[in-house]
Amino acid sequence: MGMAPTYTCVDKAVNCSAVFTGQECVSVPQLTNAAWGVFNTVINSLEPRVTFAVWFKKSRNFDNQVEGIFGNNAFGPATWQIVGDSSEESTSAGVGTSASQSANDFTGKSAPSNQWHLAVLVYDGRNSGSLKFYIDNKEQTITASGDLGQIGILREAVSVGCVNKQKFVGLIDEARIYNMNLGTNDIAALYAMLDSNFN
Repeated sequence: MGMAPTYTCVDKAVNCSAVFTGQECVSVPQLTNAAWGVFNTVINSLEPRVTFAVWFKKSRNFDNQVEGIFGNNAFGPATWQIVGDSSEESTSAGVGTSASQSANDFTGKSAPSNQWHLAVLVYDGRNSGSLKFYIDNKEQTITASGDLGQIGILREAVSVGCVNKQKFVGLIDEARIYNMNLGTNDIAALYAMLDSNFN
């Protein structure tokens, strides 16, 4: 899988960020085979509503490789992912469902290296489906979609710093999964952490 990352702390007590040099990978095996959403007891079914959020700061390393930030498969194609593009100045994200298996719904979205960015991917697979991606509290234009229903379930762990055999170089912090759709006020509150928690 790879080495564990080291940590750098702003104040040595809290606000520690994981340092990735392209060798590390954090795996969360408890989320292997996870179904993404919230269980509705009224209809006795899982509703596909979920939000993935992560803070990251890419280092400019001139290797022109896609860099895995946060997703659900370190070793192959993920059914949800947030990745750094090969240009190192942009980011891509998406989900894969039975209706649209590619997890590349948003591509080439600006996220310059050597700066902290908050990426938030919000999916609601009910009815006609809704997929939104925010970088730094700004909603991004979707590139391709068609996602509807449950996000694909994989026999792989959730991973931070590595997705689809691509490792990350930089800092990652506050990787979170919510079994609900965060709204714009929620995302704005997460983004407000930038001033107090990151340098």
